[in-house]
Amino acid sequence: MRALRESRALSQEDVAAAIDRSVETVSNIERGRVLAALETLDRLSRRLDVPLVDFFDDGEAVVSPARAATDMRLREVLRGLSDREAEVALRQVEALTLLRPDGKRP
Repeated sequence: MRALRESRALSQEDVAAAIDRSVETVSNIERGRVLAALETLDRLSRRLDVPLVDFFDDGEAVVSPARAATDMRLREVLRGLSDREAEVALRQVEALTLLRPDGKRP
């Protein structure tokens, strides 16, 4: 969530005011110290302009904050592409897997 907030040049104070929560709550959500209620997540998704589903774990292993930020940026870029452009982007990313020593795709 921090990466989303920062990509929109918002402070924790801005987000807290927009979703009617305290700055401490926003900070705790960002740091994973508390689980946000569905209502709070809905408000966050509206304020940050992302689908609500983006706040839910997709079953992958825990990733670093840098990887989480990269994943979020990739999703944002993909949302702005046409179907054809998204397919080309997918093929480019898949081509990167060929650089792996074993040459296997995930």
